[in-house]
Amino acid sequence: MSSKPQYLYIDYYWYDELNCTKCTDSDIVSGSCLTTCYNGQQCALPSGADPTKYKCPEGQITGSCTNCENINSEFECTYTYADGTVKTENFNPSNINYDYMGEEDLPRLANLYEKDGETKIKCCYGDLGDDSVEPIIPSSLRMPVQKGGKPKESIPLLFSGQGNPYEDCGFYIDPNELNTFCGVELKNPVEVYDYDVICIKK
Repeated sequence: MSSKPQYLYIDYYWYDELNCTKCTDSDIVSGSCLTTCYNGQQCALPSGADPTKYKCPEGQITGSCTNCENINSEFECTYTYADGTVKTENFNPSNINYDYMGEEDLPRLANLYEKDGETKIKCCYGDLGDDSVEPIIPSSLRMPVQKGGKPKESIPLLFSGQGNPYEDCGFYIDPNELNTFCGVELKNPVEVYDYDVICIKK
């Protein structure tokens, strides 16, 4: 089995109110049983609940979130490709057309850093929605996140998410093309790239 760099990106969706969910035993053992969401905000615990047994739901955020469009600063982005090629270019988040985002915009927004190169800048894009009108306009606000670094190049064995032993799921899923697979909806579709990128504020 050979190693082929791939970089995965996913959108975390914002909710005005977000309840914590109960942790599984594996969450507790792995240390991922945390009520702090990815953007540093807290989910809401049930009254009287033990906070060590609850976590922020995966792929969801709440509370305040910086609007990517309002980050009017120049960044120097360094791309490192799977074949070892490296390139740099300037980037300003406020110059993106957020209605028609380009292929490179998601990875860049997911990897913004302050001048020290260590402090990550987390921002959201999309609309807050409007619940004061009919029909209600749902929020589409979301935060791009890099998930994983360099998974091995392999063919996963896939089983039915509905528990059907006779359902043939095949051997491969291209997350860039499918929003559902084997009868299961992929709520947060994954984008796969053959490069890593880090954007540092100039």
